Amino acid sequence: MILRAVLVILACIILVSIVNFLLYIHPPKYTSAITPEDIGLIYEPVSLKTSDGLRLAGWFIPNNNSHNAVLVLHGYPFDKGNILTAVSFLAKDFNLLLVDFRYFGASEGKVTTVGYREAIDVQTAVSYLKSKGFQDI
Repeated sequence: MILRAVLVILACIILVSIVNFLLYIHPPKYTSAITPEDIGLIYEPVSLKTSDGLRLAGWFIPNNNSHNAVLVLHGYPFDKGNILTAVSFLAKDFNLLLVDFRYFGASEGKVTTVGYREAIDVQTAVSYLKSKGFQDI
């Protein structure tokens, strides 16, 4: 009787753990409707290809008076539009690149690895900025 109860509890713990893991790597997608244009910023949509073959969606907000760029990264589980209004003040002094991590927003990807492969996304974004001549990122 006790062994059966322990096995049922253990099975429930394992099942809940698996469900939580799957929800964590595949959370609901939130896609913001806002674009830089909506808040008066000129921008260029960008598409970046990662070294593992995914396409990342981004916005490059140029500032012709600056030689510096800021890479803006959104939080889990949102997208680049979610952080836009909070960082838009930086556009006065810097070039900005906002990128959707893999799986989120308009980027490709079937799951998030919550940082592990997203490091590739950051490297891809930094390489893009360096290709545009920015060294101070």
